[in-house]
Amino acid sequence: MTEQDQDLTDQERALMARIDQLIVVHGGDLRGVIETLLLAYDDRREQISTGYVRRRAR
Repeated sequence: MTEQDQDLTDQERALMARIDQLIVVHGGDLRGVIETLLLAYDDRREQISTGYVRRRAR
């Protein structure tokens, strides 16, 4: 396995751990996890749109 493959594997493991943590925090409610991710995505998209496109601080 190359170093790049190992990095990817480490990144995948870290991502899976974050997903598992979200599921635990939401008590196994996958809908709650999805809603949280969508809210975070919408917030980030708004930050980028407002801050970079319109050149305003949030």
